[in-house]
Formats: sequence, structure tokens, C-alpha cells
Amino acid sequence: PRRDLRFMAARAAFIALAPLAMFAHNGLVFALLLAVPAGARRAVAVALWRRDPLIALGAALLCVWALASLSFAPAPDAGRALIHLAFVPLAALWAAGMATLAAAPREALSRTLIAAVWAAIALSALHLATGGLIMRLWYAWEAAAPGSWEWSAALRDADDGAVVKKAREAIGVGGALLAGLVWPAAGWLWAGGRRRAAAATAAAAFACIAQLPLFAAVVGMAAGCAGFAAALRWPRAAPLALLAALAGYAVAAPALSAHVLTIEAARGIWPSLPSNWEHRLGMWTYAAREIAAADPLGAGFDASRAIARGMVMGDVTDAASPRVAEMAAIGLHPHNSVLQIRLELGLPGLAALLLVLAGLGAAFLRAASSAASRAGATGALAATSVPFLVGFGVWQTWWLATLGLIAGGAALLARPPRGAGPPAP
Repeated sequence: PRRDLRFMAARAAFIALAPLAMFAHNGLVFALLLAVPAGARRAVAVALWRRDPLIALGAALLCVWALASLSFAPAPDAGRALIHLAFVPLAALWAAGMATLAAAPREALSRTLIAAVWAAIALSALHLATGGLIMRLWYAWEAAAPGSWEWSAALRDADDGAVVKKAREAIGVGGALLAGLVWPAAGWLWAGGRRRAAAATAAAAFACIAQLPLFAAVVGMAAGCAGFAAALRWPRAAPLALLAALAGYAVAAPALSAHVLTIEAARGIWPSLPSNWEHRLGMWTYAAREIAAADPLGAGFDASRAIARGMVMGDVTDAASPRVAEMAAIGLHPHNSVLQIRLELGLPGLAALLLVLAGLGAAFLRAASSAASRAGATGALAATSVPFLVGFGVWQTWWLATLGLIAGGAALLARPPRGAGPPAP
């Protein structure tokens, strides 16, 4: 495998993950691009179509309809759309390439993945133990550099506490990748009989992520732990139940956000609801109203930005709470990928998402893998679903790269390592 270009490209991508995820999350784009040779082959594309036609159809429908929707989008940008959407097939081909690897390179890459996860844990621990020293030095250099960005120039006059806060926020998003990628690593270790090593890997990742300022990653780790444990007990039922729940939410999301998951309903249960969650609920309710106005075709690719600029503030909640009314607007996106897809791409976007979820279900049913391997993939799916539903914009290139890299790690589990137990019944 050392002379195999696919293997070398995939190994380079995994090696690059830890420093990029922890200190330069936008660089994850380049990590996925490093991996392109691992999936950019005709045989891999054919394998994707033959093995996972629903995933291939869903990805194709998503990209084609997103490009077609530029014809009625409020602020069409074909260049931006092509750049961002290119990561959808790249991610699919990367995962397909990992799933079709032979046994020897698969095991070698799995060891590289485990090492990358531990490197990310070590870097985040170093960051936390030193008060963000690496990022503070970087921001200090940026603030002093000639022609620096506006936010860096602002740090020039800020106290050290502001720099520390900035550094902690920057590393926080790396936790989203670590929270998803740790479960394939743990699954591979568990399937190979190294259960203590698997538990230590997950526990170390959890301990570091719990200290990072990204609550979605912390909840994602908890969800991944629950998914991993459930799939160990119910190797087929657990992943299918999770996928069915995601599909059900995708269908019901606009109605739920319009009538159930509202600020008023949440206050009735939790009167001291944190302001950031009030903001999210307000964004989701506003997005649900815009979805109703834009259905069935959607408002067009990346329309969330234009809708955010043109909205009427305070439309979501009553005038008795002006603070919440001011926060009710969505920002650049609804901070919920399902709602963003429904808002921008309408029912065709929903159909594409459901096809991908159905394809993942078919892949779980087809895979001749052990319970531990299924647990690793299920944990990755559960952990990634949390920031997917409450966090980032779905078209952010680094986030699409993150989803693709996690999918590639989980695809390594499609076949169990040598010495693993029998396939799950």
C-alpha cells in the first residue's frame, strides 16, 4: 500500500486532520482535497453507483437542484455555488474510496486514523493546559502584522483576556470533527479486541471536548456515546432507528419549529432559558415561516443570507420581550441544516436528504461488519447529527469537508478488521 496513490493521499489527509481541526478549521477543506486521489477514480464512482445508488442519487439531486435554483434565488452567485457544492461529490467519492479499500491498506489507514484522533486530543489538551498559548501567539502575530485583518487589528488594543477568548472560540469548532471521528477509531479498536483502548480514546476525547466552547460538540459526544452503546446491543436496529428519527424530523421540522419548538413553549418549561437557545428557537420559527412562503421549490441556493438582510426584526415573539425580539432574526443561516435545506431547496432538497438517509440505511443493512464496527459508524452518525441540526451552515466548505472526512472514517468500518468477531446478525 505504500506505493498506492490512493493510500498515500488518504494517509496524508488523516495526518493533516489533527493540527487543522484544532487550530485552523478552514484548512479542513485542504485535508479533503488531499484525499481526492483516494476517490477520484472511475472504479470508485462506479462502485458508489452500484453499492449505494440512493446516496449517489441524493447527492446528485441536491447539487443539480441547488444549481437550478440559482435561476430564482434572490442573490444568485454561480461561482460560490459551484465551489461549495463541489464538496458534496468529493465527500461521497472519498467515503466510497475508503469503503472499497483492500484489507491491508484499510488496516493501515485505520491505525493512522486512531493516531490522528489521539494527536487531536493531545493538541487540544496542550491548548487547554497552556491557556491557549499556541493560538494566542498566532493572534498576537496577526494583530502586529502589517496590513492585518480588521478583527486582528482590533485585538491590538484588546487585553489578554479578549485574545484568550478568541483563541478558545477558534479551537472550539475543531471539537465538531473530533466528536465525530473518535467513534470510528473507537469502533475499530473495539472490533479488534482492544476494548480498554477504545474506552480510553472516547473518554480522553470527551474530557477535552467538554472544556471547549462549542456546546454542540459536547452534546454530540454524549449522543455518540449513546449511539455507540445502543449499536453494540442492537447492531441493526439502533442505526436504523437513528436514521428513521432523522428522516422523520426532516419531514416534520418546519411544522415543529412553527408550532412546538418555539420560544414561548420553551419558556413554559424552562423560564430561565439561556439567551443563545432563545435565539436559535427564534431563528427556527422564522425559518419555518419563510419555508411556508417559499414552498414547494424553495427560495433558492444560499437564499438565507438575503432573507436575513431583508427580514423584519421582532416578527417571532411578542413585544413584551424586546431583547428576544431583537435576536429573533436568522443570521447568515438558520443554524439548522435541515431547515436551511428546506428553506433554500424546498421539497426537492428534502427528497435529496431523504434519499441520502435511505441510502445510509441500506448501507447499514448490507455491510458484513461486526457489532463493534456498526457501533463506531452509528456513534459517528449520532455525534455528527447534533451540530448538523443546531450548529453550522450546511454550505460552509469546512463543514462539508468535516462531514466528508467523518464519513470516510466511518466507511473504513464497512469491513471488520482481521481478528474481529463474526458479522452482526
